[in-house]
Amino acid sequence: MNGIFFLTYNGYYNYTTGIGTQTKLFLGGIDAHYERYKSLYGDFEINLVVPQFDVTVDGFDNSHIAYADNVINRFGGKVYVCDSAMEKGDDGFWTVSNWRRLTLSVASIVSEKSQDYERTIVIAVDPPYLHVPRFIEMNKKNNADIQSVILMYTSSYIHNKQALSFEKLGWEYQGLVSARVYKNIHIGDVCRFMTHHLVEHYGADRTSFVPYPSSLLFEDAVFDELPQKEANAILDKYNIPRNKDIVFAFGRASWIKGFDILVESLQFLEKDIHLVLVAVPFEIEPINYETIIKKSGLSYTLITKFTRDLPPALCQCDRCKIVVCPSRGEPFSNIPLEVSLWGKNRGPVVLASNVDGFLEQIEDGENGFLFNVNSVEDLADRINAILQMSDRTLANVRKSAYSKVIKERSFKNNFGLLLNALWGEK
Repeated sequence: MNGIFFLTYNGYYNYTTGIGTQTKLFLGGIDAHYERYKSLYGDFEINLVVPQFDVTVDGFDNSHIAYADNVINRFGGKVYVCDSAMEKGDDGFWTVSNWRRLTLSVASIVSEKSQDYERTIVIAVDPPYLHVPRFIEMNKKNNADIQSVILMYTSSYIHNKQALSFEKLGWEYQGLVSARVYKNIHIGDVCRFMTHHLVEHYGADRTSFVPYPSSLLFEDAVFDELPQKEANAILDKYNIPRNKDIVFAFGRASWIKGFDILVESLQFLEKDIHLVLVAVPFEIEPINYETIIKKSGLSYTLITKFTRDLPPALCQCDRCKIVVCPSRGEPFSNIPLEVSLWGKNRGPVVLASNVDGFLEQIEDGENGFLFNVNSVEDLADRINAILQMSDRTLANVRKSAYSKVIKERSFKNNFGLLLNALWGEK
């Protein structure tokens, strides 16, 4: 019997960040394709290791716990709760001192429980778990076959451009260096941008990387086509007009997401549109988009709480023309992938900033569009141009986007690449 340990901080108690999405993807993907993986690599159990979060943490919902427990239990594994900060909310979680505490606890759990398996894969997601593989190697017993994969979906250089923390930079550098020291520690190749970033800024060795391409679970019900009547009902629930062309953007209310760039650009539009912005507070002092948009005089709908039903509905609406991703920095965004699946028959095209991972996701004019992130005028020009394009042209762009995602982003295939790299025949 083999085992997999997935170390995560979101997606079990709550589902409010991209890491939550990755956790749900892992659980759903194993659930959907377990038998295929088992036939190729033998029987295995899956386990989660998570920190304890207080019920007041943003997005805490017992339904997420029930879902994860159900999947884990059906494949013989367990959910382990590690020692970690338990302050109200999750502010105390985001400190290096807490990550050290967490690391010792998680390494102890995995080292002990992995003795039940012939072969073990440890998937350590993002900086909080970055040093766990190193501590496992340092305390490994009986030559246990444990392969660790560090998954970095962002870094301090990217996420904290305005206020770099040298303590966190040091934490990241030291953790990534462990892949040079130990042959059983690997780094997940989630996208070309992050791989290049970790090599350039952190000195990671390219030979340390194993496949872990950013993916989607195509079988997820969220990608089922909505009847137009149902989609319209969801728009009505949020009081979104259906007699205007719609420009849509969604994500965290964070400076890095660049929604202020979008709002500023819309004053230059030649056509009257309706802005739908889902901007969810994430930081201690989030940007007040209500004030910014009101000053612009735009027709708008602003939503400040997570909504899972609106994006699929809006991206299957004929009057929704563009989904804008105006990020100042974005290693790899799931939004263009999701929009491509939702909008395969009707709906918006993606317009993204010309930075980071968007450059590998979008071929300008083929499967979406890019704009100069340093120019609100260029963003306005691109929106104006797209709004004037024929339905046939936009349909061809959507078709290309859908084909690219189907070809490159299948969890079924991509997670299989990881298992083959670690458990396949050498």
